Amino acid sequence: PHCAPQALRAEFGPVIDRLAKNGIDLAKDAVEVAPIAHYHMGGIRVDTRMRTCVAGLFAAGEAVGGANGANRLSGNAVTEALVFGRVAGRAVAGSAAHRPLANALHAQLDEAAAMGTSFQATLHETLDRVFGFAERVAGESDETANRSAASALYHATSAVLLAVEGTRLGAMGRDARRLVLARMVLDHRLRPRDPLGGSDSPDGQVDAVLDDDQMPIELACALVAI
Repeated sequence: PHCAPQALRAEFGPVIDRLAKNGIDLAKDAVEVAPIAHYHMGGIRVDTRMRTCVAGLFAAGEAVGGANGANRLSGNAVTEALVFGRVAGRAVAGSAAHRPLANALHAQLDEAAAMGTSFQATLHETLDRVFGFAERVAGESDETANRSAASALYHATSAVLLAVEGTRLGAMGRDARRLVLARMVLDHRLRPRDPLGGSDSPDGQVDAVLDDDQMPIELACALVAI
């Protein structure tokens, strides 16, 4: 054989065992090697900017057909996701696809007035600031700024959805602690922090979130007021 049995087992132990169960000795028997369909390749048709035929929908990675054909090269899945994902990300940023999301989040905030006007206004202002920053850096090649924008978009969206859900549940007499979690996301991820300011969270916030009892909306609103 071209390789010693010990060397084959070191590299392909599980494969050797599986073949042996089917009466094939990889160290002795000839094995046919031929191109096959390595994985089921995706079939989403995209253009060079990774746009599909559905407005606002982009696709990248193995969901996309045409980049590899029937036999994807082994080991390039991560590279493919990074390369085409970057193309798709830049195309999304340049297409203003974020604007419908911003509008939807503002609309949901408007309907959640029970959270209190001060926190509601802060979230509106945060959305404007975050989406404005993302729009400014979208066409730039500054990877650090682009990563910061992606992180800020994620956390701003999370904060708004948590606040809206917490307000909705609290108004129904149920647990409103998601409203406080929204404030914590805002404080820890989206607002500048004073290194000399002491505690990371306002008094009572953490204890209230960790309490086993349901949090009434009155308490949640008091804890998130800015």
